[in-house]
Amino acid sequence: MQLAIQTYTVRRELAEDIGETCERIRSLGIEAVELARVDWTQQTADRVVRSGLKVTSIQVKPVLLEADPDGIAAFCRTVGCPLVVASVLSTRAIFGGVRAIRKFAAELNELARMYAARGLAFAFHHHDFEFARAGGRRKFDILLEATDPAVKFVVDTYWVTKSGVDPALWIEALGARVIGLHLRDCVPRKGCAFAHDAPCGAGIVDFPAVLAAAAGHASYAAIEQNSKRPFDDLAQSIRYLRSNATTHFAFQEDSNAD
Repeated sequence: MQLAIQTYTVRRELAEDIGETCERIRSLGIEAVELARVDWTQQTADRVVRSGLKVTSIQVKPVLLEADPDGIAAFCRTVGCPLVVASVLSTRAIFGGVRAIRKFAAELNELARMYAARGLAFAFHHHDFEFARAGGRRKFDILLEATDPAVKFVVDTYWVTKSGVDPALWIEALGARVIGLHLRDCVPRKGCAFAHDAPCGAGIVDFPAVLAAAAGHASYAAIEQNSKRPFDDLAQSIRYLRSNATTHFAFQEDSNAD
């Protein structure tokens, strides 16, 4: 499993200077990223290539994936990325019921076919919306039932935990549909209704159990957090994972994360 940084975490820094931000990521001892919140241009792709970072995947809004598959595929070819991840449910599916979820599932199926034709795997990244109920069932269960096996899933440990579900058990239930992880902790407040995310090891997520459940299925695990001090929090997560996940990741001995 490849350890990476999800660049939503450093989105403000990326907007200021992509090259410098990539260098700061490498200074943490991390050699891979899941790209998000960037302009999907040749210029961006070239700068990422120059940084030497491996790109495990890119996360993009579904509307853009549908509008410009050739441009997205060209970006992936330039950076050597094998996987495209749809970032979020449609607004219609967030607020709608069973019919809206099934319609969105059909859209994911079509996107998976569209990107497979361009040599790319396809996945969907969830939030907590999918654990809401529609027709007496979790929306996520409907989504799983209505999507083709080619539609994989990126499991976010924070959103699953915030929804009151054990992420390790959820990963086991998804099995081979899991292709990636977003690693971030969950600190509950007033139950989980007002929970907030945190660096790995600062909350209630059992990351060793999560990683054991995902072994053999997930090809990468990207550290992510919504933070005002992203590099400090990334370093904290890396220190935790270096101490608690050595059987899952190969860490550089010269990492500056210590």
